[in-house]
Amino acid sequence: SKAHKIKNKEELLALGIQDFDHQLKKLRKIAPIKTICMHGSPLSPFDSKDLWENYNYTDYGIIGEPYLDLDFTDVLYLTDTGRRWDGHNVSIRDKINGQQTIWEEKGIKFRTTFDLIQAIQENQLPDKIMMTFHPQRWNAMNLTWYSELITQSLKNPLKKILIQLRS
Repeated sequence: SKAHKIKNKEELLALGIQDFDHQLKKLRKIAPIKTICMHGSPLSPFDSKDLWENYNYTDYGIIGEPYLDLDFTDVLYLTDTGRRWDGHNVSIRDKINGQQTIWEEKGIKFRTTFDLIQAIQENQLPDKIMMTFHPQRWNAMNLTWYSELITQSLKNPLKKILIQLRS
């Protein structure tokens, strides 16, 4: 595979932008694409946001990337990373420069969806929120749901160890 032949970060980024361009063109045959959002794998040493340190996504007709363009001092960020709403504690990359901890210190912290629903019902959420979802986690309580539960229950402690090793 190409990954085994890569000599340095610059070469990796060059391959990354080629792949981005290729995939973007394929997606645009299906639908208009105006925004992008980073994605990562906890076991990968690479951060997909690094691509935009060397390249400019506006050159591809992209108008924004939330992790790079939003002011998270004003926008609450919620994600179901780690199969929980406070998953940034077990996330490798899905963090907003410590801003999630600042929101928690203000009392805005959710572990379960029931916690989040209660906050909505009690009008306790800020006006601006960004939410990211992993659709495979939102299904009926069947074999797929239990598989996701078991997988995340095993991955989260491993991610905490990786966070500690990388610190």
